[in-house]
Amino acid sequence: MKSRLTKLDVFSIVLGSIIGWGSFMLPGTKFLKEAGVINTTLGLFLGALFIIIIQNSYYIMLENHDDEGGEFSFAYKHCGRNHGFIVGWFLLLAYLTIIPLNGTAFPLVMRKIFGDVFQFGYLYSIAGYEVYIGEIILSSLIVILFAYINIKGIKDSAKVQNIIAITLVL
Repeated sequence: MKSRLTKLDVFSIVLGSIIGWGSFMLPGTKFLKEAGVINTTLGLFLGALFIIIIQNSYYIMLENHDDEGGEFSFAYKHCGRNHGFIVGWFLLLAYLTIIPLNGTAFPLVMRKIFGDVFQFGYLYSIAGYEVYIGEIILSSLIVILFAYINIKGIKDSAKVQNIIAITLVL
């Protein structure tokens, strides 16, 4: 029997895919100072609108496409081999970049919340940012944890995404 995702599951996945470290830090540290309250609010509302549009698009795709493989198999089946090839490569590139990016953003969040707890084992500096072995270990553990959750299946992954998304929104 095929597992189905609810609208909340899809919303959480989309929200988790779109927002990141910048969505928490930039509104308060950059946008408010440079763009003001009205423009920052407008930007946040536009971002929310795009999240809703993407969520609805994904939900429609999931309702009308029962095959495994998500975006790739949808593009391959409904748009042809060439489109499927392009979508597949772009997804691969996205996964190869966004997973390490999110994994390395987690220590930034921990640094902001807990201070320098994970800043041990100085390795080097790059662009004025100091890199520590403690933060690399933390990033690696987060990536491994989420890989394990995703390997367990879509329903477990959706539950974790729901918890994280609801926590972020709150």
